[in-house]
Amino acid sequence: MKIILFLNVFLFVIISGFAQPIPVDSLYLGQTPPGSTPKLFNMSVTSGYFAGDRIAISNDGKNIYYNELNGYNSKSKARIKWLRYDKNKWNGPFILFEGYVSPGLSITGDTMIMENSGSFYSVKNDTGWKNPKKFLVKPNFVHYLEVTNSGIYYFTTTPKISSRGDISRIFMNDSNSTLQSLPYPVNSSVNGIDFYIAKDESYIIFPEIISGSGDLFISYKITDSTWTNPKDLGAPINTSDWEYGIYLSPDNKYLFFSRSSHTVTNTYWVKIGNLIDSLKQASFNSIEK
Repeated sequence: MKIILFLNVFLFVIISGFAQPIPVDSLYLGQTPPGSTPKLFNMSVTSGYFAGDRIAISNDGKNIYYNELNGYNSKSKARIKWLRYDKNKWNGPFILFEGYVSPGLSITGDTMIMENSGSFYSVKNDTGWKNPKKFLVKPNFVHYLEVTNSGIYYFTTTPKISSRGDISRIFMNDSNSTLQSLPYPVNSSVNGIDFYIAKDESYIIFPEIISGSGDLFISYKITDSTWTNPKDLGAPINTSDWEYGIYLSPDNKYLFFSRSSHTVTNTYWVKIGNLIDSLKQASFNSIEK
């Protein structure tokens, strides 16, 4: 009996050790969280590169994935890098995938979605992340693939309503799939192609291209075919520079985004929860611009 009891206690200690949460002061690379004013979120990059576009954070906060880029033209180089909290410290960054951008995680965190002239995915097992595989053959243009709690996939694809690309959703089953562009006012002549949709599909954040720069707006779902008038997230989030590359932390407390002046690009983060709630009350007054 004593041996069995000892083994049970030993196994509990071992299992508990594997399940230990990351200390609060080590979350987000140990950087001091921002308030309502955006702060730089510092991530290591190779000389000549910058950390821009969408990032992804695991639900337990122990893994951070981000892009390292040296430009946006056809000759630019890109890779997905990985920071991991292990043995009471942050390790890395490690180069995870060369030539891919825009990492996103499934609800369970064991599948990564990414881009490389199309949509790809990688599955994580006990030995690490597997080589990426093609996710969708059609449509040819897929940007910022995301999956929600209901299992519906959203992404930006060939424009029908907007001038740059339509934020759309796709319903997939064993026999066929149905692609639907989100209606106006989400898709319009001024919306950008980056976006973040809440996991419960209650709201969507995306840039609108106004006066030569991109500012972040939010729209709330009323029904599947009706969304509220987009509301400007306002200063100090939006500036005269470009804001894009939207991502919300797993706890929905912090908005991460990229800001670019065309010469300098950085990743920022800001406390966002109260702003989402306050703009929701104003947004339900109208769905027309």
